Amino acid sequence: MPAKSFKNLPAEYAKRLLSTKNKAKKIITILLIMQTSLMGIQATDRIQQGDSVTETLIWLINQCVPVLQHISRREEEEKKRDGLRPAKGDRHFTKK
Repeated sequence: MPAKSFKNLPAEYAKRLLSTKNKAKKIITILLIMQTSLMGIQATDRIQQGDSVTETLIWLINQCVPVLQHISRREEEEKKRDGLRPAKGDRHFTKK
């Protein structure tokens, strides 16, 4: 392998890594959309089986909260890995 191809190796690796991260984010997004759709179907079934709309809405919210917490934690971890501090408007901002 010629010496000048080594110079491009880190840039190519970074591009490949970003591409992999983007693909992973897209897959996660698709899975979350599918999960949300399935929760909607389950909510409809619960209403048809006799649960009140209020009970079903509370159940649906309780199903979504852990997912949102998980996403928030992942975003914070990613910011820490990338060396970025959360913005002041972020919910979990702490002064250091």
